[in-house]
Amino acid sequence: MEACPHIFFAGNQPQFKTAVIEGDAPLKLNGTDTEMTGTNNNISGPRVRLLSIPTFKETGELVLVDAETLEVEVVKFGTYAGQQEKQ
Repeated sequence: MEACPHIFFAGNQPQFKTAVIEGDAPLKLNGTDTEMTGTNNNISGPRVRLLSIPTFKETGELVLVDAETLEVEVVKFGTYAGQQEKQ
């Protein structure tokens, strides 16, 4: 990777997990906009939201990420097992 991403995710994981990693210094590469300071001026370095996203079919979990704040919300759906799925 040549730049620091705001969000890094891996799908088809066994369960949902998340974490935020904050760097020590702002990241700037070749004059491009890669500085991730967010809305809080106290953060001096890059921030990356890491997400481990499970398979929806197995867990019924949908992961929502606010692109501005990097806050995460998990929505769980109940599922109905039809006659064919029960066999």
